[in-house]
Amino acid sequence: MTDFSKNLVGEFPSDWKPKEEQARTIYRVMEENGARFVRATAEDSGLQMGKEFQWDLATHPVLTWRWRPRVFPSGSDERESARNDSALGVYAVFPHTWASVKTVKYLWSLVAPAGGTAQASMGLTRMLVLKSGPPKEDGWREEAVNVVRDYQRLFGEAPKRALGIALLTDADDTKRRAVGDYAAFRVCPPR
Repeated sequence: MTDFSKNLVGEFPSDWKPKEEQARTIYRVMEENGARFVRATAEDSGLQMGKEFQWDLATHPVLTWRWRPRVFPSGSDERESARNDSALGVYAVFPHTWASVKTVKYLWSLVAPAGGTAQASMGLTRMLVLKSGPPKEDGWREEAVNVVRDYQRLFGEAPKRALGIALLTDADDTKRRAVGDYAAFRVCPPR
């Protein structure tokens, strides 16, 4: 789906869209050991970038990617709206109304326990903590999530279709700094 290999190093990824133009300063394509990825650096900001695409949830319910936290926003806790900042957040995006979407946000939290859940955006975003705390060793971690199963569990209904994915590294609530890396997004059949 997207591995950033066709994007220019140092630039905002050309096949993604910023939620607001300022997001172009947060997300940059980087290269390390021949592999390209996106580094997000948020300074007292909270803006997403997204990739719109539809995929068949019946045949490809699994979303995979790689990520690694670089700097967690000090004082953050996604369970509290006044401190809801993350070094890493990946959204699976689904339709809700003509003017809104529902999202499942997968996050790597500094303090919220793995397996925990929370809500934001008046309940339209349901968060699921995949990892908690600093990594035990530096390096990438691969994730594989069944977005259909997670949506059903968190919203109590089956998703009708997928609209795409979005990324958010943010530090706007804590007024701090957050840095995270993202790579190798794919949709896959059940494992």
